[in-house]
Amino acid sequence: MGKIWRLEGTRLVFQSKRDRRSVAENLLRSAYQLANASVDVLGVCEELSE
Repeated sequence: MGKIWRLEGTRLVFQSKRDRRSVAENLLRSAYQLANASVDVLGVCEELSE
C-alpha cells in the first residue's frame, strides 16, 4: 500500500478525504486516550499524597 499523504512545506496533503478523515479520527482517539490516562495518573498521585 502506498503513502496516503505527502508533505508540502509544513502541510500534510492527503490522497483522499477518506484518508484524511481516518487519520483525524485516529488522532482524536489517541488524544482522548492520552487525556484519560493523564487523569488516571493524576488521580493515583493524589491518592498517594494523602
